[in-house]
This record gives sequence, structure tokens and C-alpha cells, in this order.
Amino acid sequence: MSRIVCLFVVMCCLSAGFAQQASTDTPPAANTGVPGLMTFSSTLRDPSGKPLTGVSGVTFLLYKDQQGGSPLWMETQNVQPDKSGHYSVLLGSTTSQGMPQDVFVSGEARWLGVQVAGEQEQPRVVLAAVPYSLKAADAETIGGLPASAFVLANGNNGSTTSAGAGTSPGATPGNGAPAHAPVTGKGVVNFIPMWDKATDIVDSLIFQKSSQVGINTTAPAATFDVNGKSDIRDTLTLFPKGTDSTLAISGTTFKIDNTGNVTFISGQTFPGTGTITGVTTASGSGLSGGGTTGTLNLSLLTSCSSGQTLGWNGSAWVCQTAGGSGTVTSVGLSAPSSDFTVSGSPVTTSGTLGLNWNVAPTNTATANAIVKRDSSGSFSATDISAGGVLTAASSLAVGGNTYLGGYVGIGTQSPQALLNLDFNGTANSDTFLVGNTTKGMQLRDTGGAVDLESLGAPLFINYATGASTYLFNLVGIGTSNPQVELNLDQGDTATNDALLIGNYNKGLQLRDTGAAVDLESWGVPLFVNNVTQQPEYLNPSGGLVTIGYFPGACYWELCVGQIPASQNPASAYFQGEVGVGGIFGRPARRTSALTIPSTPLTNTCYTRPSNPPRF
Repeated sequence: MSRIVCLFVVMCCLSAGFAQQASTDTPPAANTGVPGLMTFSSTLRDPSGKPLTGVSGVTFLLYKDQQGGSPLWMETQNVQPDKSGHYSVLLGSTTSQGMPQDVFVSGEARWLGVQVAGEQEQPRVVLAAVPYSLKAADAETIGGLPASAFVLANGNNGSTTSAGAGTSPGATPGNGAPAHAPVTGKGVVNFIPMWDKATDIVDSLIFQKSSQVGINTTAPAATFDVNGKSDIRDTLTLFPKGTDSTLAISGTTFKIDNTGNVTFISGQTFPGTGTITGVTTASGSGLSGGGTTGTLNLSLLTSCSSGQTLGWNGSAWVCQTAGGSGTVTSVGLSAPSSDFTVSGSPVTTSGTLGLNWNVAPTNTATANAIVKRDSSGSFSATDISAGGVLTAASSLAVGGNTYLGGYVGIGTQSPQALLNLDFNGTANSDTFLVGNTTKGMQLRDTGGAVDLESLGAPLFINYATGASTYLFNLVGIGTSNPQVELNLDQGDTATNDALLIGNYNKGLQLRDTGAAVDLESWGVPLFVNNVTQQPEYLNPSGGLVTIGYFPGACYWELCVGQIPASQNPASAYFQGEVGVGGIFGRPARRTSALTIPSTPLTNTCYTRPSNPPRF
């Protein structure tokens, strides 16, 4: 989580002073310059821009460059922002020496980074010129050494002193070392020097190579590398960088990640673990059992007598007989007044307590009565409301309206629709009946199909409303395998496949006679297009047409006659114009009448004569 840090350098109170030289017989005083401190102000906010007001650990880091590199200096302080998230700190205040003077070099920029504990470092900001006054402290030293380090000693090198001076300034009688002895010694590159004695500098254990510092090692593998045991005598606070672990042990899986979660090595053990060598029960614990081997069981004491219980006597669990002594002064009884009437309560000396129903339980639909089942386990109710599933193991009779808000299953506990009848898929058992078996309509699963049946009366569809009835796809009457939209077929039985329009007093019937399909009129003549007067076409694509003629005996396109038992054809009569030959619809010869020859045709008409008579 990033923090918005507004950086503003307020002031730098840095000063340096030269040590006051003591009298000729007093050792030089130590440098008493004011430590390098710098006031720094900023604001802490969360990612949404809301100010942070709680105490936070903040690390301040000083860099040579705007990005990358190791910090030249760093310190951590606990920061307490105000209600607006603003805070101010004094950098360098965590040590008595303050900020090191050598981090500020004239002409080189310095960048300050801020990192809140547990978060990534914020973008660095460049420092203004004020902190560079720290470098002015260099005026007090020569190569980092006080000027006194470069004063030649008197008396040991043959130099003369000031007139009237008996000894070298600052010399200490009897110690053999002048007050300002020359500095000696030499060192190895990259080692941090240390004072071996008052006048000698040697290499320390601190080794710096580029941006890496090692203690007791000349090959540091990290920014700070310590070779040897280390003791920290106060709190060690780790500030993770990004998602890097704050602590890890090389060569193992043990680590503490940037959020403080610990990953242990395989087979990790913890203090306090071990093997239970036995379980014992102390006297007065009320327990028995235990042991040192095998499966151990604990149980309550079994030494109490019948009727006794374990009770705490103040120091141990012991067997006790339940009971006590005292005087009952009264006995009372209470019950909900909506259901019961209480009488005689309380009884103080003697008497009888009465408890009576306001409305006795019953199996009938009685207001305010508690339900009491009858001998068959049934009861009646005016209204029953069920918030969940209502299941009737036997019969459920409802005399009024019934409202069911979900799916209803009859014969099934898993209804698939608003009303689902399914008796385990058993044929003839899934039946829906409207009315009764004397006069009703039944929807029934016959096993092979679903059958809509009327019982005791004909089945009408839309008889009362007169609305249209639509049947889609193929419809079979007398057949379960219809071949067209409407198919009548009573098993190919003659005279049974009949379609009747009207009735037998006046109607039109299409009937299967067995040998043929017969179109018949009942009670009245048969007219074709009598009202519309439209043309009629019989076999317009070809074929013979016979009227009153013996089947198979007609050899012309139209044969008209009646074949009696004598096989002699009767006459045929045409009223009106008769066209003979010519183009269809346009006869070649038009006459007012056509007379059939008086001489009847011979039987040769039945054998189709080679030269039939023409008219």
C-alpha cells in the first residue's frame, strides 16, 4: 500500500565550533560541535487519499542518486501524524552524533526516500541547499582530523619553543608522549581505520567494498554482511522491501515474509512437545481409570451407591445423596390463559390445584381448539396453511377453496409441473378424473399412450362455448397410426370406416364398403356444385367414368346406363346441348337435342366393337 508523502525541508540547524584550547598544562578538549540535525515535514495518506493518524514506524533513507544504489544514511523513527496526517521529525535525532557530515558533498545532489513499515519505499525527492551547510564542519578538520593532530611535538625532535616556554605546549610530564604527538600507522584499502592508541591508526574489522559493508569479512555478499556471532541488546525491527522476506535462513525453507507469516522447515518441532508417558487420576477428582501403557480410558467414579450423584463439597468431588430438608409453604400453578383456566392456586396449607381447558382438544374444525386426532389418526380443520411441504400419507379432504403456491405432486414427491400425477410410472394408475365414473372425463396413462376418455356420457369439445377446436399434426380416428392430417381406419373392416356429414335422415357419407370407398347421400339427392355452379371435373388426367354401369364393362371415357340381370343396357338420356368431339369446352356440332338410335346396341358393346357407332 503506497503512502503519499509530501516532503518539505523546513530548516537545518547545523553548526560546528572549534574546540577551545586549554592552558599549556591541560590536555586539549574534545570537539563540542552541535550534532547535525535537520527538520523534515511530511503528510501520510492511505491509497484513497485519507489521512493516516495512527503511530507508524517510518524509515528515512538518504541516497546519492534518484533511483537505485544503496542508502548513504538511514534511520527509523516512530511518527505520530496529526488528524490531517501531517507530521514533523528531526532527522539525525536518534543518535548523539546526528547526521554524518560526510554524506553532504558540495556540488552533489542528495535524495531522501521515505518508507513506512511494511510498505514499499516512496519515490525519492531531492534535498534543497540548506543541508549542505553540514559540509561547513569540514573547516574544523584537516582530512577529518583536528588541527591539533598536525602540531609538531616539542623536545623530542630538537625544535625550539616559544620564548620563555620550558616545555612543549600540552606536554604531559613523565608519560613520554607529547600532548600533540604525530599520528602514525598505515592501512589497507577499503578497511575502515580505527585508533589503535592515542597516536596510531590501524585497520578495523569493518570492510567496505563499493556499496557493501562487511564486518570480519573482506567479501561482503550483501549490503551489510557480518561474519561471526552478533548480539542485539534492544529491539530489532525489520523493514521489508516489497515482497522480499524480512528474515530467512540460508539453505533452509525457514522464512518470515513481508507480512510476518512464518514458514517452518519440514519436521519442525516446538517446545513442549513430547511423549505422554501416563495419565493418572488424583484423589477427589471424581475420575477413575488412566495408566501408563496402551489405550487409556477415563470415567466417572463408579463407587457411589444407587441413587447417589457426584457433588462438589468445596474441595473434592464425592458421592452424595440428593435431597435436603425444609418446609414447603405453598404450591402454585400457572398456565397460558388463552388455553387453560387455573383454579385453587396457590395452595398454602391444603387444597386442590385445578387445570382446565378453555376449549377442549377435538378432531373437528373448532376455533381455538388444540388438534386431537381421532382413532384413525385423522382430524378436520377449516383452514390449513403450510409454509413448506404438505404431505398426506393417506387421504386429504378439503371442503373449501385450496390455494397451493408451488408445484403439486399426486403420487410423486418430486413434481415437475404445477400439477403432476405420477404413480411410479405404473400403467392405469396415473389417472385424472373430472366428475365420476358414472358421468365424467378421465385422463389416463394406459401404459402405451395417454388416453382421454369419457365415462357414461359422450365426449364433447367446446360444446358449451362454441369456440373453434384446433388439432395439429396427424389425427387418427380408429387408428393409432394416422397417415395424413385426418385418417379414418377401423382396422380395414368394411362398413366401419365411415365419415358422416349430417345424419341418416339427411346427410352425406363417405364409407369403406370393403371393395371400394363409397360416397353416399342419405334421404335426399346428391348435388355437386348446385349452389356455386362451378365446373366439375372427373378424372381430368384420364381414366374411365361410369354412371350406373357395370364395373369393368365400360370401354369408353363415359359410360351411362344400367345393367339389369339380362345384361341389356338401358337407354341414356341427356337434356340440353350435348357436345360430341371437338376441342374441350367447344363442341364441333351443337344441336338442340341428340336422339339415340331406336335400334338398341348389340352385345358387342360389351366387347368394345372395332367400329362403334358414332353420333
